[in-house]
Amino acid sequence: MQSTTLHNPFKFLHTILENPTFSSIISWYQEGDSFNIFNFQDFINTILKNYYPNITEKLFVKQLKSIGFKKTVLGSVINFKNPEFQRSISSNQKKLSKFTLNPSRKKSSHNNDFSAKVKILESSQLRMEESMGELECKFERIIKLNKFLISELNSSLEREKAKFNELKQHFNDFDKISEKGNR
Repeated sequence: MQSTTLHNPFKFLHTILENPTFSSIISWYQEGDSFNIFNFQDFINTILKNYYPNITEKLFVKQLKSIGFKKTVLGSVINFKNPEFQRSISSNQKKLSKFTLNPSRKKSSHNNDFSAKVKILESSQLRMEESMGELECKFERIIKLNKFLISELNSSLEREKAKFNELKQHFNDFDKISEKGNR
């Protein structure tokens, strides 16, 4: 029977977060103190189902919460944060049994929610700026390509005009020769 428990979720998450293939679905927050899932359905269908086919969306979130992760949602982005889970800390250094829920979490949950939402927005803004830079580069390449194509079309048009004028001259010469022959 396949497992319905994430075995060593820190190692699993580190592995997934370090894999650039999945960066459009899940990635570290820029400071490396939390991670964002940009499309939870893609995460479930593309990543989780391949590693843990029997774990549902709710079970995944429940297991993360049970080991101290705090979930914050902003639009379609879901942020998970656990003070013990950091980009700079190897997944092998921490053991699940050492993690307990922090009893003081409730007192500052409003501030944590707000700061997590700010972090998600900052992360989203950074990704949008990167995307915008990439789009600007693509736009510049399209402009250059269009200028080249216009230049080629104009050159082709000039060659066609020259050929047309050459043929026209041949027909005129032929008409003159025909007229002389008919006289």
